[in-house]
Amino acid sequence: MDEFFKPITYFETFYNDKGKECLDDEKCFAKTVSKKSDQIDVLSHYILFRMNNMIDPWGNDCSRRKLDECSFKKVSPECLKSYIKYLKTRDIRFLVIAQRKQNG
Repeated sequence: MDEFFKPITYFETFYNDKGKECLDDEKCFAKTVSKKSDQIDVLSHYILFRMNNMIDPWGNDCSRRKLDECSFKKVSPECLKSYIKYLKTRDIRFLVIAQRKQNG
């Protein structure tokens, strides 16, 4: 039976408030999770949310980020791409685009 079971490996990439990759112990606002095995190859995208709103590290959420109230929520790849572009450029229109893509 063991010859059929291949363990799934997980690779996580975290993004900080500047949109750059960081370590998991730093403040991170987005992440991608890659699940790989012989049968599975899935890439999932996550953004940090508080009370069903995306965390805005450059806006109202900059000083009152509480980890107890925040959690990662799965989003589409386009939503994550726009959010990371917002983190890199601080251009508010990319955050609005990310919010619209998240809400459908």
